[in-house]
Amino acid sequence: MLLFLILYLSTNFDLDLTVVAPPKCPAQPAKWTIVGREEENRQVKYAGQPDTVRGSFRIQTHHGLTYKIVFCESGEESCSALGIPKDNKGHRILAINDENPFIVVFRKAESSCA
Repeated sequence: MLLFLILYLSTNFDLDLTVVAPPKCPAQPAKWTIVGREEENRQVKYAGQPDTVRGSFRIQTHHGLTYKIVFCESGEESCSALGIPKDNKGHRILAINDENPFIVVFRKAESSCA
């Protein structure tokens, strides 16, 4: 499950995505990045990996009140959507996937104050 904590939703601005409670293995903070030399195999991983692609994530409007998260490579004019394809072992991964983007809906969080 992906949980995003957003106070104000603004689209098409660069943003850092960091896991709040990451597993013990990644370096802290567990910031998202794109890794991979070949465009068809670029995956979301934690920062500090070899073959990191320079760029930034953004939220873009998809249709109506739905959104997609995209990665904009430095020096490129267009951005690529994130999706959840299967790798060569059949595991679902978060990766660049323009053909089948992962669509998200944001809703106002309820107050946790009593």
